[in-house]
Amino acid sequence: MSSKGFYWLLIGQANNSAVMVLYIIALMDVMWEHTGSVFMMSLVPVVITGTRFVSSLVAPLMLRRYTLPTILAGSQWTKSVLFLCLVSLISFEQVMPIFLLVSTIAFLDGLSDPASQALLPRLVAKSDLMKANSTASVVFETVSMSCWPVGGVLLVLLYAEGVFIAVIGFSIIAALFFSLVGLQAPHDHQHSQTVEWKVSMGIGWRKILETPWLRRVMATTALEAIAGVVWIAAIVYVFVDEVLHVSQAWWGFMNASFFAGLILAGLILVKMAHVFERRLPLLLSIGFSGGSILTTVFALHAIPLLALF
Repeated sequence: MSSKGFYWLLIGQANNSAVMVLYIIALMDVMWEHTGSVFMMSLVPVVITGTRFVSSLVAPLMLRRYTLPTILAGSQWTKSVLFLCLVSLISFEQVMPIFLLVSTIAFLDGLSDPASQALLPRLVAKSDLMKANSTASVVFETVSMSCWPVGGVLLVLLYAEGVFIAVIGFSIIAALFFSLVGLQAPHDHQHSQTVEWKVSMGIGWRKILETPWLRRVMATTALEAIAGVVWIAAIVYVFVDEVLHVSQAWWGFMNASFFAGLILAGLILVKMAHVFERRLPLLLSIGFSGGSILTTVFALHAIPLLALF
């Protein structure tokens, strides 16, 4: 077990989690200021999500051709440089080059996540793997949740430029720690043929298409992901400004509240897993229908504290 490597990976990923939250907050504010278009602003998380999906398809091939520490550190250093390029482009108010950089950053981030997850079993003993995974999950969710309100406040105080400076700083720190991970992690890897990757991808998709319940789960997950992208995007941002009439810091508070709810639900499910396992279809129905009803209630009032709740 290499505990030092695990903690370096943990610190690097925590910084990267902060980077991606603050980056989205600043970028969406910039798009709103430049275009005044809800549609253009909502394209930011849509482009990020779509590009990360493409990246997830390419990730298995990359993981077979390069060492995990190389992918992790290399993608983070490259993202740091791209963040600098993005800041320089913002002043020119050119939307298409900005979206090109956004796609590239999202693609690299989509490669670093599976590399980080694959590195974890190499850095801790098998007996400590569950504990390490739980620790990492709690840290990342906590960082993401706390960065939304902090990012909203920073946006009000420092504007998008100040938030981007924080993004670049955190990104460089993450890259440094990912580079240190490479000193601890084993570098053994095997080059696999591209055909093997295609075959393995084909098996996965064939299994989904041939299994009715898997098709339904995939369709539901896809619709939920689309709804989540819309939620975190322009609708809440504009809703805070034009309906609730509060500062954009509340946009961060709203998203932090959303993540807090996810964490609370996760803790309840863990504690009562023996009860819920026997009622999964009912639980899914309650979750989706209840979420739809509460979203409607959320949209039909203008009380900030009630919206937060």
